[in-house]
Amino acid sequence: TLYLPLRRESLKPLPVLPMTKGVLHQVDSRGDYFYFSINDKNGCHRLVRTPIDKTGPADWEEIIAASASSHLTAIALYKDHLVVRQKEKGIPHIRVMPFDRLDNVEKITFKDEAYEAKISFTHNDDPCLRITYSSLITPD
Repeated sequence: TLYLPLRRESLKPLPVLPMTKGVLHQVDSRGDYFYFSINDKNGCHRLVRTPIDKTGPADWEEIIAASASSHLTAIALYKDHLVVRQKEKGIPHIRVMPFDRLDNVEKITFKDEAYEAKISFTHNDDPCLRITYSSLITPD
């Protein structure tokens, strides 16, 4: 993944992360940080953030640890909130965290036991989180 620092005179693309065989990542940015999910620990994705000007692993701050029982499948960065989608035992879970308190995790609950739910990201200053939801009991 490359990024273009628009605050500089030179519009030279720079790498966010080096390419590593077998390592997948999804990168987004907010303010002065990159946020990315990366499967560099036992093939399981974790969520980390790093300052835009210091992207080496020594500068990474782990927000959600890699877990074999909870798979990180999507992230969305809003103006004031970080939203993640994880799957546990095949069931999706959506969690919302305010950026000023990333340890304050709120889990979105649904009435059905089995369902599909996805984050439908629009833009970062959207006041609403849009979720695509369906189940055998409550179809689209």
